[in-house]
Amino acid sequence: MLKYKIHLLFLSMVLVVSSCKKKDEFFPKSDYGIPIEEQSKIMRLNDSEETNYADGSMVLGDTISDPYRLENMQKAYNNLNDSNAPISSVKANYRYVRVLPANQDELNVIEMDTALLLFDYPLNYEVIVSGTFYHDQSVQDSILTWLYCVVPLEYQFPKGINEELIYYVYIPPTESKGDFYYRLEEEAYRVVGYKDEEGNGEKDNNEVWTPSAYIKAWDDILGCQIPLKGVKVVANYVTKIGVGYTKSNGKCDVDRSFSHKVHYRIKWERGYWDIRSGAFGQAYYNGPKQKGEWELEIANNEKTILYATVHRAAQKFYYGNCLGLRRPNLSYGKTKIAVYDRNPWWGNGCCWGTWSLFGVIPDIIVAYEHTASTNIVFCTAVHELGHQSHLLHVGKPTYIQIAKEVYESWACAIALELTNHHYKNDLGCSGFACSSNFQTWYPGNNGDGNTDCYTPIFIDLMDSFNQHGLTNEHDYPNDVISGYEIDFIQNNIISNAYGLSSLYTALINNKPNNNSITDSQIDNLMALYWGQTYTRK
Repeated sequence: MLKYKIHLLFLSMVLVVSSCKKKDEFFPKSDYGIPIEEQSKIMRLNDSEETNYADGSMVLGDTISDPYRLENMQKAYNNLNDSNAPISSVKANYRYVRVLPANQDELNVIEMDTALLLFDYPLNYEVIVSGTFYHDQSVQDSILTWLYCVVPLEYQFPKGINEELIYYVYIPPTESKGDFYYRLEEEAYRVVGYKDEEGNGEKDNNEVWTPSAYIKAWDDILGCQIPLKGVKVVANYVTKIGVGYTKSNGKCDVDRSFSHKVHYRIKWERGYWDIRSGAFGQAYYNGPKQKGEWELEIANNEKTILYATVHRAAQKFYYGNCLGLRRPNLSYGKTKIAVYDRNPWWGNGCCWGTWSLFGVIPDIIVAYEHTASTNIVFCTAVHELGHQSHLLHVGKPTYIQIAKEVYESWACAIALELTNHHYKNDLGCSGFACSSNFQTWYPGNNGDGNTDCYTPIFIDLMDSFNQHGLTNEHDYPNDVISGYEIDFIQNNIISNAYGLSSLYTALINNKPNNNSITDSQIDNLMALYWGQTYTRK
């Protein structure tokens, strides 16, 4: 397929990447520079391999006769024959269109309008299998797919975008039951043959109502369902669409009212990121068609728990309390986060450093079986976003010069601090801690005698624990330093740290105010990183 030819073409180029390998530690290990012959294997983790068909591609059925299509609204208007109507005719106020980006740059341009609600699948078709993504069959050999949306009549896409009109739409401003616009809308439903009876003996009373949702997801540390904040909930009937974002209590109302049942769904995206089902398909959760609040509890027995947990991590870093760290907001386009339901050979996380092979592949990959502990998935997602934060903070020309020991250790410190803060402060889990097994770093502990690049050097600046006395088996770093804040490290140390030598100089020259840290203590902390040893005290 063309898709894989493109992969192999691009993957034959030399690309600097950050890829986190799986290892039995809280933070996954990483490798800077995956062998070229192995990179195509990563990208061939396509969703057709998924064992749970419901977590695969949506399957569409018949077309839906849309009551909001202009022609149907015009018929309804004529049928009402109301001489007191506040309008003399029905005129389109929206367009139902589809666009096909030619490349990732065009997609980025389209997505610059964060108010634009794009769907990977046509809205005027029944979804008979509620998968988690969709790729249009007419462009099956293309990486990008048709995107469907309903836009105001006067809306203009950026110049050069391939746009096709499907049909014109009229959405009446229904305010209350009984008014003209309400009756017009009801007549349009009658025109298209919409039936109140849904086979369950219940009849729709046609009252005007506002769809709402209550979204929660399982967390393994708390052992219960917790509210999800910032989830994008969509409620629609064909081209009439309402959108809402859940608050901290997991609840939201959408921004439009309806009189009939709606289709509920989650689109796993926000203004700065979108979560993909595998490498290319936008991740969704297709909910019920109903009238009334949608209550969803995402269990840990399906791929969606991975989407929900990665969403929590992104929500924390992009919109929550990130402890003064540089948010990983791209200035152009959205961060594409690919999620896989498996433990691949190459590891559990990868950050491509926003090079992304000209935008073809995702910026970030998180790969775990859905049975993985949610705190581990959360931490890995933060770790990879931490790489992107680092890159954006120092700039790409600087980032590519930074030693592996620096950028991986910094991502570990970010993941530890934000994960601990999320569980302790956001969720009130005071006893949670994810730092203990990172204290056992020592030269050569990656198993092949070489120094492991995932070090606690930045963690040791902040914590008050000295692992030097843990055991006599190895010489651990002599950490008698504490008192650094993570934002201070970012702004004063990371900005000047390329390798161990420049890191040492930055530490000597930038000590926290009102702190008694000495040059000798910094020497002691970094001794093992220079290959020196200590006489235990």
